[in-house]
Amino acid sequence: MKTQNGERDVDLCTPLAAMLKEFMGTRTSGLLFCRSSGRQILQTDILRDSLHLILKKLEHVEGGSHLRRFRITELKKFRLP
Repeated sequence: MKTQNGERDVDLCTPLAAMLKEFMGTRTSGLLFCRSSGRQILQTDILRDSLHLILKKLEHVEGGSHLRRFRITELKKFRLP
């Protein structure tokens, strides 16, 4: 990890955890989801290539994650924890 804050604990349901463990295999380093070249897959690529196509097929409004990284000063400005 780049910093200690880069490590996360995530709770997953048992079937999803098993599927992810099977996908990982014996890998212990590198990116979990990457291109065949080994480069990372960007969020915009996933939205464009997968999610938006699925939503269009379901005749649903396009969407996606709108999470952004904010500086502490911005969070304090809007009185967010």
